[in-house]
Amino acid sequence: MAKSGNKMEVILMDTNAERYLELISQHLQEHHAALFVGSGFSLNADKVTSDVPDIPLWAGLAQKFKEKLGDSDQNDPLALAESVEIAYGRSELDHLLLDSIKDADYRPSPLYEKLLRLPWSDVFTTNYDTLLERAGENLVEKTFTLVTNKNDLVGSSGATRLIKLHGSFPSQRPFIITAEDYRTYPQKFAPFVNTVQQSLLENTLCMIGFSGNDPNFNNWIGWIRDNLGAENAPYLYLLSHESVSDVRREWLHRRNIIVVDLSEIFSAETPYAIYEKALDYLWNAYSEFRVTGQNWKIRHFFDENLDRTSSIKEAIPVLRKNHDSCPKVLTLSASNRIKLRHLLSTAHAILAHHCAQKDADTENEMAYLYEYNWLNEKTLVPLLDSDIDLYQKVLARNSDIRSSEKCAVLFSLLRSFREYGDEENWNIKYVELVAMKAYFTAEQQEQIRWEECLHSLFRYEFQKLKQQLKKWCVSPDQTLWALRKSGLCAEVGEYDTALSLLQNSLSNLRQRISHQTRPDTFLVSLESPMMKLQSYISEIRPSDAEEKNITFVDEHRRTVHRQYEVDWADENKYFTSRLEAHWVPFQTHETKPRFDFGVNSSTTHYGGEDKERIVAFTFLQFREETGIPFRLENYVDGAKAACGAAERIALYCPLWAILTVVRAGEEKFIENALTRGVLSTWTPKETDECCQFYIDAVLRTELEFTNHKTDGVNTFVTKAATVLLEALSELCSKCSDEMMVQLLDFLKKLYSSPQKDHYLQAASLVKRLIPFYPVGLHHELLLQLLTFPLPNLERLRIHRDLLDPFGVLSARSKGFKVESEKSCQEIEQLIILSQSHDNGLSALNRLLYCGEQGLLTSDQKKWLGDFIWKDGKPHLPENWLDTVCLHFPSQREGDEIQYLCQSITNKIEKNTSGVICFPGDNDIFNELVNVSFFHADEFTSEETSRILEAGKERIADLSDNISRGIDAFGDEGAFVSQIYQILHALWIFTTLRSQWTPTEKDCTVLTAILTQCDTHHISHHGIKRYWSILLKQDFESQKDLERSLRSADTKRAHSCYNVLATTICHPDKMLLPDDELCTGLEIAAQQIAWGVPKQLAAALQTVSFAAEDRPDLLTTHSMELILTGLSQLLEQTRISSDDTVATASEKGDIRRWAVVLATKLNAEEISKEGQEVLNCWRTVSQDKDEFAEIRNIQR
Repeated sequence: MAKSGNKMEVILMDTNAERYLELISQHLQEHHAALFVGSGFSLNADKVTSDVPDIPLWAGLAQKFKEKLGDSDQNDPLALAESVEIAYGRSELDHLLLDSIKDADYRPSPLYEKLLRLPWSDVFTTNYDTLLERAGENLVEKTFTLVTNKNDLVGSSGATRLIKLHGSFPSQRPFIITAEDYRTYPQKFAPFVNTVQQSLLENTLCMIGFSGNDPNFNNWIGWIRDNLGAENAPYLYLLSHESVSDVRREWLHRRNIIVVDLSEIFSAETPYAIYEKALDYLWNAYSEFRVTGQNWKIRHFFDENLDRTSSIKEAIPVLRKNHDSCPKVLTLSASNRIKLRHLLSTAHAILAHHCAQKDADTENEMAYLYEYNWLNEKTLVPLLDSDIDLYQKVLARNSDIRSSEKCAVLFSLLRSFREYGDEENWNIKYVELVAMKAYFTAEQQEQIRWEECLHSLFRYEFQKLKQQLKKWCVSPDQTLWALRKSGLCAEVGEYDTALSLLQNSLSNLRQRISHQTRPDTFLVSLESPMMKLQSYISEIRPSDAEEKNITFVDEHRRTVHRQYEVDWADENKYFTSRLEAHWVPFQTHETKPRFDFGVNSSTTHYGGEDKERIVAFTFLQFREETGIPFRLENYVDGAKAACGAAERIALYCPLWAILTVVRAGEEKFIENALTRGVLSTWTPKETDECCQFYIDAVLRTELEFTNHKTDGVNTFVTKAATVLLEALSELCSKCSDEMMVQLLDFLKKLYSSPQKDHYLQAASLVKRLIPFYPVGLHHELLLQLLTFPLPNLERLRIHRDLLDPFGVLSARSKGFKVESEKSCQEIEQLIILSQSHDNGLSALNRLLYCGEQGLLTSDQKKWLGDFIWKDGKPHLPENWLDTVCLHFPSQREGDEIQYLCQSITNKIEKNTSGVICFPGDNDIFNELVNVSFFHADEFTSEETSRILEAGKERIADLSDNISRGIDAFGDEGAFVSQIYQILHALWIFTTLRSQWTPTEKDCTVLTAILTQCDTHHISHHGIKRYWSILLKQDFESQKDLERSLRSADTKRAHSCYNVLATTICHPDKMLLPDDELCTGLEIAAQQIAWGVPKQLAAALQTVSFAAEDRPDLLTTHSMELILTGLSQLLEQTRISSDDTVATASEKGDIRRWAVVLATKLNAEEISKEGQEVLNCWRTVSQDKDEFAEIRNIQR
C-alpha cells in the first residue's frame, strides 16, 4: 500500500483472498453484509496509559481462573470458569471477569471506527467490553441500536443493531462463560440464536477477531450447523491477519467457513496495520460505489462564456452535455432541481431573445426547444404562460417536422394544458400528437395512454378512466408504467389489479437488479415509490398481504435508496414539511412598521420568484411522476400537504387546485384554495363555465354510485361528489343570476336522487345559494322550493339527510303578516301530509316556513294555528320556538299566551347552570324576547321575579367560569357572549313590562346582576340605563352610550350597537329616548367616516336600520360623515387577489352593509357630491362582477 497525500491507495494481489474480499465489498454495497466480532479484535484497542497490560484473551482468562482455584489440571477456560462458579459462586465469577478485563483501561482505537463506519446490516459480538458501542458513539453520521438482552430485540429493526450476545459490562448479565452457560444457551437465549440465524439467511456474515481455540467461535459454528443443517448453512467469511494450516483451513471449509487471509493481500508488520488496510480498501470501494448516486456536476452557460443574449446554436451543446450527464433517476434530488432552475432561467432568456428576433434562423430551433423542454421537465415545474407562448411560436415555424423529439415537446404542452384546465388547447395538441404516432418511441406509446388517463381524471370522467385503465396493457417489465398505472388503479378503487401488477413488476425489477454488478440507478429510483405504493395499498387490503406473506418495508433497501438520493419518503418529507406549514402569500411590495414611532419601511422585490408556489407545483408533479395517491379510502399520505399546495397554486391553476383537494378528500380545505381573493379575479362567465363543469361531474357520479356499491368507502368518486359540492357552494357567490337558476335545478335533482346519501355536502350549496339568490326571483325561488322532496327529520337529526331548503331562507320581517291570495297545489298536499304519520312532522315543518314566507292563505293560517295547538300546548318540530304560534290566528289566543309565559318561566328556571350552551340551547331567551315585544305585561309579577332570579343564578355561574379561567372549546369569550345575550333579553323584558313595579327582593336581584357584571367589566347599556331608573340610582346615560360604542372591548361595543338597532327597528316601543339614538347614530357615522374595520359593519348596519325606520334621527352632520366614509369604502373594501381569507371576509362584510345603507339613504336630501357617492354604490349593487352577497343582498 502506497500513501499519496491523505488518500490511501491499496494495491491488491490476485489471490483467492482478493476474490472473497471483493465479494464482501459487493455485499456491503448492497447492504447485505453482517459482522461478528470476537475477543481477538479487542487487542486493537488503545490503552489509557502505557502501563496497562494487554487485554486478556481466552488463555489469559484460563490462567486467572487457575490462580483463583489454586491447583487445577484443567486447561479449558469454560470448564475452569464453571469450577470457579462451583467453588465460589456466580457473583465471585462475575467479579473475577470484571477484574480481569478492566473495561475502563481501554478505549476504541481509530480501527474500531473504521470497522463500524462500513454499512453492516447488523453487528454481533460475544465480547463483554464496551469498546464497540463507545466507538459507535463517535460516529456522528451513523446511528446504532444497542441490544444487550432479548427484550431489546423487539422493535429494533431499522437502524444498524449492535447486538451483545454474551452479556455486557458492567451489569448486563449473565456473562456467558461457563460450560453450562454454553450448553443451555440455545434454549435460554433462543431469540439471540434465531436473530443470528436470520441474519445469516439474509446477509453475508463476516467474522473478525476469532482464533482457532476460541470457545465462542467453536460453539456458535456448532449451533448454526445444528439448526440449519450442514447442507443449508451459508458460507461465512473469517477475516484473519495470518495464514492458517491446511488442516485447519479444510476443517473450517467443511463447516462452510472460508478463511480470508488478509496477509496474502496486504503486506504489513502488525495485525493492526493489516486490518487497517483491509478496512480502508472496503471503505474506498464503498465510497466509490456510493458517489454514483446523484452527484452531478452541472455545466453552466458562463462556463462557456455564454450569456442571456447568446445564440441557441451556441447554447445547445451546454444543454446536451447536461442532458447526457444527468443522473438516470425518476426524479432528481431537491438540490439538483434547484441548481437546474438557475440554468433554466438563462436558457429561457436565450430562447426568448431568439424568438424576439425578426429574421431568426429556424435551423436549430427544434433541437434547442427539445433540450430546453427536457430541462423544464427535470425541474418538475409546469410551463409558464411565457414558456407556452415560446413553444407555440417555435412549433408553428417548424410545423413540417416529424420526430420523437417534437413529440416530447408536444407531450409537455399537453400536460400543461391539462393542468391549466385549457380543454380546447388540450384537444388540439392531442389530435396533433396522435397524428404523429408513427414517430413515438416505446416510452411515448405508454405516455400517451398515461396522459389520456390523467386527462379523464382531471375531467372527472369516471367511467372513461376505468375503461382506459382496463385497455392499457402494461407488462411487469415496463416498470415505470406499471408503477403509474398501479397508482391510478388504486385511486379509483381497483386495488386487486393495482397490487397484482405492482408485485409482479417489483419482483421483476429486483430480479434484474440482482443480476447487475452495479445496480441500475433508474431501477433503484423506481423501487422506492413502488415499495411505498405496495405498503400503502396493503393497508387497504391487509388480507392479501398476509396471504402472500409479503414484506413491504425493507429498511436495507431504503438505505440503498438514500445512498442514491432517491428515497421516496425522504423526498416527500422535504415537500410536506414546507407545505403543511402556514402560508404567507408572496408579495412584490411589502410595508413593515419600524422601531421608531410612525416610521414604516417599504420593500419591493424586483423579478423575485414565489418560492412557495414553485414548491407546491413541484410537489404535485413529484407525486404525479411517482404515482402515489394522496388518499386511499381512509388512509392518507401527504393529504394535508396536497391541500397546502392547492392553496398556493389556486390563483394560477384553480381547477388543478380543486382537483388536488378532491384527491386529498379534504372538503374543508376548499375554503383555503378557492378564496374570495382568487374568485375576485374571475368574471361571471368564467365562474359559470366552472359551475357547469362541476355540475356535470357531480351528476356523473350518480351512475357510479348506482353501478358500484360504495357505502362507507372513500373512493375518488365519493370524494369528487363531496368536495365538488363544497366548491360549487363557493362558486355560486360569483356566478351569474342565470347560473343560480341552473344550480337550483341541479339541487332539486340531488334531492330527488336515489343516491341522495352521497350528496349530503349539498347542504353547503343550499346554505349559500338560497341567501345569494336574486331578489327579483324570490317568488319563483319559493315556488321551486315547494317542489323539493321533504326531508326525513329523524335522519336529518343524525346528519343523514339533506335539510329542508326553506330553513335557509331569511325570515322576512313581515312574512307572517302577509297572506297569499290563492293557494297552490303543493301547500294543499303539505296540509294533507302533515296529518299523516309518515311525513307529518316534515310537512308541518315546511308549512311553518311557508307561513314565515307569506305563502299561506288566511284560511290556511287559521287551520295551522289550530292544528299546532293540542292538549293545551303547541306541538311543533324541534327546531321551532313555541312562540311561533303567536303568528297564527287561533281561537285559544289567551290560553296560548298564558301557556307561553308559564313555559318560558319554567324553562329559564331549569337552565341556571354555567355550562356553556351550544347554538340553539339559548333559544329560551329568544322566546322571552319574542313574547315580550307583544305580551310582556301578560307575565305575572311572580313569573317576573322567578325569571330575574334564574337569570341572576345563570349569570353568576357563567361569571364563575370566567373567574376560574375556563375556556369553552377554545373560545375564552363564549361565557361573556352568553351573559350579554341574557342581559339583552332581560333588558327588553323588563323595559316592556309597563305595569310592573319591582319588589324589594326584585331590586336586590337587579343590583346583584349589575354588580356581577361590573366585576367582569360586562356593560350592557340598555339594562344599565333602565335598571338605574328602577333602582333610583344616578346614571350618566349619554356618557355610558359614548363609552360603550367607542369601547376597545368589541363585545361591549357590539352589544351597544345591538341595543341601538333593536330600539330603531321597534320605534313604537320607545326602548331608548330619541336624544340617545341621535347621539348613538352620530358616533356610528363617525366610525363610518374613520373607516376603522372594528365595529364598522355594525355601524353601517345600525345606520341602515335608521335610514329605513327612523330617517328623522340622521342629522345633516351625520349624513356628511356617512357619505365621506362611504366614498372611501368604495375602494377600501374592494376584494383583490392579495386578500387572505380573513381580510376578504372583513372587507366583504363591510361592503355588503355599505351597499344596503347606500340603497336606503334618501338621495333627494343630500348634496350633488353625496348623490354621486350613492350612485357609485348603487352601481356596485348592480355590478355582475361583484359577489352575490353584495349584488343580491336582501335589502
